[in-house]
Amino acid sequence: MAHSQRRQLNGRGVENPDRRLGFGLKNPEYKAAVMEASKNKSLLKFMVEKSDQMAEAVGDTESSTYSRAAANIAEVLKKYVRIAGKFDQLAQDPAKQYDKVMERFLGSHASIVDSFLCKAVEKIKGTRERDKLVAALGEGEGFKTAEGYEVSIDSLSGQDQPRVRLKFSRENDDPEKSYELDEEVPLEVLDDIIKEGKFEQVVAAT
Repeated sequence: MAHSQRRQLNGRGVENPDRRLGFGLKNPEYKAAVMEASKNKSLLKFMVEKSDQMAEAVGDTESSTYSRAAANIAEVLKKYVRIAGKFDQLAQDPAKQYDKVMERFLGSHASIVDSFLCKAVEKIKGTRERDKLVAALGEGEGFKTAEGYEVSIDSLSGQDQPRVRLKFSRENDDPEKSYELDEEVPLEVLDDIIKEGKFEQVVAAT
């Protein structure tokens, strides 16, 4: 039997704030570009296609960007990957009377959790598929109220490490703007996303 931890990720508020889920704009030039993209309802498209490069160009080592936001979400998920084995042991202990599924709900600002979803799709299925997802999300509108995606972290008997699965679905009257995702996310992909989020080290060195 699989024991899993699920976090429903969406673009709205969070009960227990985590600094990694915040949205920061430190550099005036970068902030102006983000605000303009938001005004034009193209914030997610800006984040995915331009934010990393612009932050590097203006020497901004702190503001939220595509890769940084995706890395922060990946770090949160890796925390639950690390504890999955221990939770599995507790869930199988009759004396503990644990539920078989640990559920967590996580939310943040627009373009933060969206960035992880886009980055994961980019890593697994390529930039063309990522751009299709951005279009389905409205390029800047992001998630609707109470909309999100599901990450399942399953500890299965006989496996050396947990398996991570990412699911997202959006239906639209326009088939071109509908989207369906159900993919396993290798742990190496989470590690790559976290590594790419550290590009501020390169910025600081220039």
